[in-house]
Amino acid sequence: MSEQNPMKQTIENLLINLCNEALVEETESNQSVIFYTRAPKGKTIAEESTTISLNSRAYTLLQEVVTQLRQDKKLRLEFSKKELEQEAITSLFEGVKAVQDGALDAQALTDSLVTRLAESRETWEIYLPIEGLDLPDKEQLYLAGGVFKALMNDEKDLLRNQCVKIWDQAKWQSSQHAESGIRTLSQYLDEALTSSKMWYQIQVNGRQEAAKNRAVEAAVLSMDILAFFALLNGIDPEAFACHFPHQAKRGIMKSIQIVSGKACSLPNESGFPFPYTLDSSKYGKLINLKEFQQIQAMSNSEDPNPVQQRFLLGVQQYAEATRLPSLSARLVWYLSGLETLLLKETEHKSRVTVKRRLGKFLNSNAAQRLDSLYDKRVKSVHYGHRNQIGEEFITETDVHDAKSLSYLGIILALKYSNNLASIDAFLDYINSLPDIVSNH
Repeated sequence: MSEQNPMKQTIENLLINLCNEALVEETESNQSVIFYTRAPKGKTIAEESTTISLNSRAYTLLQEVVTQLRQDKKLRLEFSKKELEQEAITSLFEGVKAVQDGALDAQALTDSLVTRLAESRETWEIYLPIEGLDLPDKEQLYLAGGVFKALMNDEKDLLRNQCVKIWDQAKWQSSQHAESGIRTLSQYLDEALTSSKMWYQIQVNGRQEAAKNRAVEAAVLSMDILAFFALLNGIDPEAFACHFPHQAKRGIMKSIQIVSGKACSLPNESGFPFPYTLDSSKYGKLINLKEFQQIQAMSNSEDPNPVQQRFLLGVQQYAEATRLPSLSARLVWYLSGLETLLLKETEHKSRVTVKRRLGKFLNSNAAQRLDSLYDKRVKSVHYGHRNQIGEEFITETDVHDAKSLSYLGIILALKYSNNLASIDAFLDYINSLPDIVSNH
């Protein structure tokens, strides 16, 4: 952020108002900083012997500082909202001390904030064990900036030793707590290393919370892409996904975060099977598929354009549908996957528009099937249509049709995704196509 950057000037003005609005009181509490990230009214934060009360206006100013920081895409990716708020509060304490000394310099305060943000980024190497996924020996699969791989013995030893080393350096309440914690960690690692052949490995720049979030998002996107292309290999993604008791897990078992010599976080989260065995034949079929290569390239792009983002989102909407237990919900989300790709945000007549654009890829009979599906979606969404014992009127056949149309719509649209940077330009080009491009 340069000195002429309007965002930096806005932050300077906000910090001036925030520091002058905060109420300061000297105490002997010597307590750690307490962050109130969702406080609707005045709250108190403390650092060392200084306590600051935030009234409603001051709290609003603090949140506006964070909002401005999040306008910077790099900061938004590398810091969570909470982590940016922590840095804003550090600036607040610096600023109120300067106010007390009569030496508040908003530009210097903002420069200090920007410098801290630039210096506090770390490169995190994050490993996520994936339960049930299997690739041919010595093969790797790159998706969303990371890689699915089987860990070699030396990598397992390095991972185990690094985690234990970091925990050994941590602060514990007592030697007994340290011994118990490290023993639990070692057991946890051994279980993860022996039960999961495939791991998702990714390097992420940023703070701890943001790094974990980005790594998990990348792994989820990768699993969603595999679920989307499961049909290609004769695997119905619904055959296993509908058994997930919590749809957000998506086959990720646990996460192990490493940043050398600094921290290790191992949340105790159970995952669920993702039975997607890719033998040599299936693996070769997948990685040589042109459409998979296109989605793979989009997922690995550091800055996908709006059209690429829509395709990735459509794939994720489709994968989300496979995990939902209700036929009605799956129907809605499969159609949502089509709408994500084939609708402009300003368009409201979804049925007519989606059917018209889908007709550019599929013959008229296939596109007409949408009418019946939309009729059933309306009754399910708006009127909760079920019989008196709770059975849905939507059938497995309806869901299968929605799944097929969503899959084909996304796959067949991929050939027109190149060199069109905006979604409006992409859809305008689709509109210009003749009514039947493919008779799939």
